[in-house]
Amino acid sequence: MRSLLLLAVLSIVACGGDNGTGPSTPPPVPSATGTWLGNAVTDFGANRFITLALQENGQTVSGTCSVAVSLVDPPYWTCSVSGAHDHPSLDLTLTEPTFAPLTITGTFTDANTYSATLSGTAGWTNTPVTFMRQ
Repeated sequence: MRSLLLLAVLSIVACGGDNGTGPSTPPPVPSATGTWLGNAVTDFGANRFITLALQENGQTVSGTCSVAVSLVDPPYWTCSVSGAHDHPSLDLTLTEPTFAPLTITGTFTDANTYSATLSGTAGWTNTPVTFMRQ
């Protein structure tokens, strides 16, 4: 009888169980939709504030962008944004008729933070930038 009781206790301990919580559910994939603010320093040492206003439909991302010298100055450059979100990656292209396109390539580090690299035209060569959801 003792052997049977010991075997039953060991079986329960060995199985572990899930404490009634069941299998864990992965966190939801964050949407790129929203307003994002990033701060980057150009190759020339100039500080720039970049605002992205994005909409996501499926994995397609579109929107607008503005670049300003400070948070209180009006933007000196505005552009359109297109790209793709294949979580955690978010790859964007910024286009404006008088400048070469810029690319922003990065990943979500959490639902409200997007860490990326900005490249494409003079002054922006693999420039790190972190965008925060506003």
